[in-house]
Amino acid sequence: MSNPTPALAHDTSERSLCRIMANHAYTPPAKPVPSNTIEYTGNTDMRNQSASAIEVSTTEKNSMLPSNMSPLTNNSCIERTPIGVCGQNLMDDGNYNLLGDTSLRYQKCYDMHMHSIHVAINGFFWDKPTVGVGQYLHGVIDAMQHVAPIYIDLLVPATSHPPVAPAHVHIHRITTPFDGISANLAKLWFEQIGVPRTAHKLGAQLLHVPYFAAPWQAHLPVLTTIPDLIPLTRPAYRGSLLVRAYMQLAKASARRSTALIAISQHVATQAQHLLDWRGGPIHVTHLAADPMYAPMPDAADILAQRGIDGPFIYYVGGYDERKQVRTLVAAFALLPEAVRTSTKLVLAGSPAGTDTTLFPDIWADIQRHGIATHVVQLPVSRADNPLFYAAATVFVYPSVEEGFGLPPLEAMACGTPVICCHTSSLPEVVGDAALCVPPHDAQALSDALQAVLTDPDLRTRMRADGIRRAQRFTYATTASQTLTAYMRLITTTPESSA
Repeated sequence: MSNPTPALAHDTSERSLCRIMANHAYTPPAKPVPSNTIEYTGNTDMRNQSASAIEVSTTEKNSMLPSNMSPLTNNSCIERTPIGVCGQNLMDDGNYNLLGDTSLRYQKCYDMHMHSIHVAINGFFWDKPTVGVGQYLHGVIDAMQHVAPIYIDLLVPATSHPPVAPAHVHIHRITTPFDGISANLAKLWFEQIGVPRTAHKLGAQLLHVPYFAAPWQAHLPVLTTIPDLIPLTRPAYRGSLLVRAYMQLAKASARRSTALIAISQHVATQAQHLLDWRGGPIHVTHLAADPMYAPMPDAADILAQRGIDGPFIYYVGGYDERKQVRTLVAAFALLPEAVRTSTKLVLAGSPAGTDTTLFPDIWADIQRHGIATHVVQLPVSRADNPLFYAAATVFVYPSVEEGFGLPPLEAMACGTPVICCHTSSLPEVVGDAALCVPPHDAQALSDALQAVLTDPDLRTRMRADGIRRAQRFTYATTASQTLTAYMRLITTTPESSA
C-alpha cells in the first residue's frame, strides 16, 4: 500500500500546530463538556486519576510535558484519548503526539472547554449509510469525536430522513425551490447554493464536501473529497448529455476547491491529471471496514440452515461493466469439473439497470457456460453480508476500476481469503494479503480460484494475513488525517477568501 500523502508539511512541529489551533479555535454555543475528555493533574502516575475534568494550573500542565516542547498557555490542556479507542493501553509510553499521529495517543490541544473546530459538512448521503459515500461519511464523523474537539454542522436536504447523529453533530435541513418538483434540480440547488450559503451563515471555518460535488462559489474554504473519477475515465459511465454537463460542473468546481482529499493514492494521481489540480498536495485518507465485519466461527452452520452449504465462492458488489462479474462467471466455468461441481458460486444482489452496455446480461453468460445449477443469485441485506463473507471459502472481486474497494477489505476483516485484480486502487487495499490477478484474465482468475479452493494451508495463511491487513485500516486514522487536513486549511487560508 502506498504511503498516504502527508497532510501537513514535514517541518510543521507539534508546538506550532498547537499554537495554531489555539489561535484559530472556534467558540461554539454552550454545550456540555464531552464525557470522554479527561484533563489530568501533573502527578507522575496518571493511571489512577478519575475520569472527570480536573482544574489544572498552567505550571502543573507544563510539568507533564517533555523538555522539547514549548510551555503551554492558559488556553492549553493535556487530553488523553480514553483507553480502548486504539485497542491498547495508552499508558504504555510517554509520548505526546500530534493530532495527525495515527496511534491517537496523547494529544496536546487547546482548551476544549472553550473552543472547538467548526466545520460544515455536506450531508447529502447521511441517510444512505449502505452506499460508499454514506459509509465514508458515517465512519469519519462517528470517529471524529474521539480524535479532537470538533463542532460539526451537518447540512442535509429537507426531504431526507437522516438517522440520529452523534452529540457533536448538529443537523440542519435545507429546503430548495425544486423540492417535490425535480429531484435532480433540487440536488443541484442543494449542492451549489443551499450548502455553501448555509455553511457561511452558520459561521463555519470551512466546508467539507465528501463527494464529487463541490460548489462553484463559496465564501469560505472548501475541502472536497474525491471518492473516484470513474465517470471521467470510463466511456460507459458518461451517461446522457445532462449527466455529462453535471460532471463537467463537478470537475470545474472541484478544481476551484481550496484543497482536495482522495480516498486512495490511485484517485489522487488521477485527480492530479484529470482535474489539472494545482492547489498543492492532495491529502490521501483511506477508508476502513465497519466494525460489524469480523470473523464468525459459526457462519457456515448458520448459512447451512438457510440452504447454502458446502464450499462456495462469494461475490457482492455492482453488476456494471467495470465490476467484470462476467469474468468471474467465465473463470468459474473454467475450473476442473471435480472442483466446480463441488462448489457453488454465490452472487449477491442484482443489476441496478437494464442497459446491457452498462449492465451486461450475466445470466446469459451463465446459461451459455452451462453452469446454472451451480450458481446462486440472491438478495443479501447489509446485516447479513458479514455472515456470507465469513462463511465463504473465498471472496472474489474482479473489478477493474475502483476508487478504493471496500468489499475486499470487509472480506479480509471477516477472515475470508480474497482474490482480486491487480489494478487501480485494489493493490493499495489488499497489499500482499490477497491473490491478485491481471484484469479481464479469466484463466488466471480460474487458476487462483483452484489454488485457494484446493489448498487448506493456503486458505489458513490468507485468512490470517487478511485479518492483519484489515486491522491496519481504521476510521480513527481516517478521522485523524481528515482533522489534520482541516487544520491546515483553516490555518493557511486568509479569512477573506471566497
